[in-house]
Amino acid sequence: MTRRARLAYAVIAGILAAAFILFVDYRSDEFGPGGSDFDQLWFAARALWRGADPYALIGPGRPFDWRWPFVYPLSTAVAFLPFAVLPVLVARVAFTSLSAGVLAFALSRRGRGVLVVLLSASMLDAVRTAQLSPLLTAAVLLTGASFVFPLKPHTGLALLAAEGRPRAIAIATITCVLLTALAFSLQPDWVSRWLHALRMTIHFRAPVFALGGPLLLLAVLRWRRLDARVLLACVCVPHTPTVYDVLPLSLAVRTFREGLVFALLTHAALFAQLAHVTTEPNGSAPSQAANILNVVVYLPVLIAILFRPNEGPAPAWLEQITSRTPAWLRGRPSPATSAK
Repeated sequence: MTRRARLAYAVIAGILAAAFILFVDYRSDEFGPGGSDFDQLWFAARALWRGADPYALIGPGRPFDWRWPFVYPLSTAVAFLPFAVLPVLVARVAFTSLSAGVLAFALSRRGRGVLVVLLSASMLDAVRTAQLSPLLTAAVLLTGASFVFPLKPHTGLALLAAEGRPRAIAIATITCVLLTALAFSLQPDWVSRWLHALRMTIHFRAPVFALGGPLLLLAVLRWRRLDARVLLACVCVPHTPTVYDVLPLSLAVRTFREGLVFALLTHAALFAQLAHVTTEPNGSAPSQAANILNVVVYLPVLIAILFRPNEGPAPAWLEQITSRTPAWLRGRPSPATSAK
């Protein structure tokens, strides 16, 4: 596919994402702050402009009334300062359409067929909530987008390790250093405030500790494959057990048929969560949601990967670690058969 065609698909995806989030906001009457997860980052950035502390202002019963405290590092709020000059709805739509367009551009290098994953529940829910997961997924394929990894460090840095390209690591490192330095200049005590907020959350789950989780570690048998390393990264890192956070697993998709299956599985997982998790007590709801994602999405993706050969280029550090392993585990470093 030509670069012009890929850009066209990116523009179309961005326009459709903007239309979708506007439709959802219209139906739910959530045009103001609090209508999406993005809004807390927008509010935090605005607080920084005023010299205020986002960790004191965001959370249950606070000026920005949110279900959870602000769990992002302050450096992420610094990155969103350009969006803070816009009204919340404009900023939300701009961020969502940009994210969808970048992901469509990244995926389209694998052909038109894989773009069906943009209709998955993972993508639609990420658009609805204006999440970072589309940009994080795109950054695995687009080295130039690696600056996104530090914005959601618990997921982004794991995906960066899975991707492993030196240039991507350099871009992410420079971005992290600059944003962190700016964050300290604005609020020197932000790390302790951030860690305190993290301790107050109960909804993060690492899939490896959910139903069937240890089986997911079998992806290490295909460690040369990018899709297997992405799966391992997602499995081992605690994150919100919702369908938008499994969007990086779409990188295992190679054809239209596989993309369609992935999309259907994510819709099935969302339906199961809506049917069975919402009635659970708050303490058990995250575990129930994680169990559903493991059974409906993670394990099927693992099975698909295990049926593929352990071939493809791998990061140099990983090559060095595995150089003394048995030949059957080392696989073949053939770029032509890498995870595409």
